[in-house]
Amino acid sequence: MDGEGYPTEEELKYCETEQDMDRLVLFVMENWWHHEANKYVEGVLMLHTSGWSGNEDTIRALEKNKKFWEMLIGEKPGGHYYFEVEYHRWMRDVARMVEVGKHD
Repeated sequence: MDGEGYPTEEELKYCETEQDMDRLVLFVMENWWHHEANKYVEGVLMLHTSGWSGNEDTIRALEKNKKFWEMLIGEKPGGHYYFEVEYHRWMRDVARMVEVGKHD
């Protein structure tokens, strides 16, 4: 993220090209502005842009990643995206971040 919290060009390129979904999902969840706007519940990753252009830039980059975008199971107007994502090692990492307060 840059000094104002927006994704850098390198980070957006990473979202476009990364093929390891564990790494990519963890990266997105760690760097999503307004962490409360992303959740993982029962196999579904929910990303909500909250109208913030940095999140919208990230979504546009993720759309270019065919492997990631194939997991899309729905979207709603207003920047609400739903992805079917298996529970993998990234979820343990997110759980650990929350436990130690790094996620806030």
